[in-house]
Amino acid sequence: MLTVAGEVSMTTLDIGGTNVTSTAAELNILDGVTSTAAELNILDGVTSTAAELNILDGVTSTASELNLLDGDTSVGGSITIADSDGVVVNDGGTMKTIPASDFKTLVGAAAGGFSIANLDIDGGTDIGAALADADLLIVDDGAGGTNRKMAASRLQTYIEGKISGDITISSGTAAIGSGVIVNADINSSAAIADSKLDTISTADKVSLAALDIDGGTDIGEAIVDADLFIVDNGAGGTNRKVAASRLVTYIDANSSAASVGKAIAMAIVFG
Repeated sequence: MLTVAGEVSMTTLDIGGTNVTSTAAELNILDGVTSTAAELNILDGVTSTAAELNILDGVTSTASELNLLDGDTSVGGSITIADSDGVVVNDGGTMKTIPASDFKTLVGAAAGGFSIANLDIDGGTDIGAALADADLLIVDDGAGGTNRKMAASRLQTYIEGKISGDITISSGTAAIGSGVIVNADINSSAAIADSKLDTISTADKVSLAALDIDGGTDIGEAIVDADLFIVDNGAGGTNRKVAASRLVTYIDANSSAASVGKAIAMAIVFG
């Protein structure tokens, strides 16, 4: 075992059997001796600061690791970055090592890393068209933080399912259930236009008391044969129209019988 300083020449030193030709400055980095800025400059050709040196102080580096620092890509190659990997950053002029996982929060790749406040939909481009069934929306499934895509067509199913049984919607057509609308639901000032009313053809739907002939417009002329009246045919509830000319026939038929009866009565009285 060699214990005397200076007994081994630098020219005969073989590190790891790889015959790497090293300088004294490079060896200082490998043996744990605190290196100077000048020594680090050998690695990257960049004038280093004291802050940069602090990162390397106390770290025992291998030749392979040093090759990565000085740009030699003969060792290493493509790697998969893990959360625990260290990354050197310049924090306002101070060099620091941070875990690669911190970048997830920066770019919003980590769960909960991207705040909804950072989503600027107001600054986005308008769709410029009506929503279609195939359009996609983002939904927090069950409000548990698990985001999923959904088609706009699901909105129709959801909304229709939340409507009470009083109204049903199918394929965009709404129908009001039977007996849902009652008299109290109709506004007192509501008025139905004549064009919206169908012909009333069901018996007993218009009461006689509801017929206001006193408020009507007078005929303004003499009655003629073609004028029409309403008659309850046989008083059985079957309403029919009757021409004024029929009144003459009716009166004549009944007036003749009355006249004969009066004449007989007068003859008997006056002899």
